[in-house]
Amino acid sequence: MGSATDGGPTLVSGGARPAPVETEALWESYDAPEDLSPEQQEFSALRELELAPKGIHYRFVWLILLLVGAGSYSAYEVLINDHNPFESMLVSLDELIKSGMGQDLAEPQTDAAVVAASVAQKGSPKNSDSGPVSERADLSVKSNTSKVYNGLPNKQPTQPATVDAAKDAPAAVSDEIVAGMNHEFVYQRFKAIQEIRKQKLIAATDLLRQGLVDEKFWNRMYSAITLADFGVPVTVAELGDAIEDTRSELVANFFRRFLKKPGAGELYIMRQMLRVADERGRLVLLQAIAASRDDLRNLYLVAATMEDSAKIKGWATTAVKGLRLPQEELQKLREQILGVRHSL
Repeated sequence: MGSATDGGPTLVSGGARPAPVETEALWESYDAPEDLSPEQQEFSALRELELAPKGIHYRFVWLILLLVGAGSYSAYEVLINDHNPFESMLVSLDELIKSGMGQDLAEPQTDAAVVAASVAQKGSPKNSDSGPVSERADLSVKSNTSKVYNGLPNKQPTQPATVDAAKDAPAAVSDEIVAGMNHEFVYQRFKAIQEIRKQKLIAATDLLRQGLVDEKFWNRMYSAITLADFGVPVTVAELGDAIEDTRSELVANFFRRFLKKPGAGELYIMRQMLRVADERGRLVLLQAIAASRDDLRNLYLVAATMEDSAKIKGWATTAVKGLRLPQEELQKLREQILGVRHSL
């Protein structure tokens, strides 16, 4: 053994490893011996992991942001545009393969041509809301309709309210709304219909008639509801055309938004829809009608107890019991329904 007189490290006999000196520089550069105990090795590994770069965490942040963005876009497409983006991608891929990719390379149309084509195609608009061919046979809204509601009275919102609304409404429809109703994008047409509804634009009746044959079910239904709010009749035939080949669940899901407090125009359209909707849609329509205090509510609920559908009949029987109607009134309603049925 030997020692340095200047305070240097002491050399251990039989080896060249210096004893560690209590300085930060030497501690940072000091290599741990290979013969560490398992506990010491584990601590050393954890320490190295703790000091590792944090860049991997930023990758997780970007991944989360990407997922949130994709989820938000999907929600917008489903809720606003009634459109499944993944379904469209699959359909587009299928069409691309079948077409041999030839027509997809054609020159894009100008904006004017796109708008003109959009307007021209509104005579047969329901393709985008239709289910697959194999699905339509089972889910078509016209495959299992009920005749029990045919001929029952259906009142529109009171005319005086419509006249009062017209007094405060603009005399003419703005060019912006006209352009919106003829726009190629679904959401722009949706906004135009909502603006007509908000401003009570009675002068936009023709545009709403155009909306009745829009390619999207939401736009067709909101056009019908707005016409009803304006006191304009919407026939059962028009509504039948509006839901033709439309997916059953889409019809039911749309009217679920009126389950709590339906308005007068909404109730008018829903009573009309009972004549053309399928079992799934009729149940939702009746549930919304039951939530109202409309004069025709009891009549339609009693009619539902005479349904062909066992599911609807069972639900309606329970709902009518909850009304606690006097036996005389209940019998009178039944006779009215049967009288209408025999007169058709």
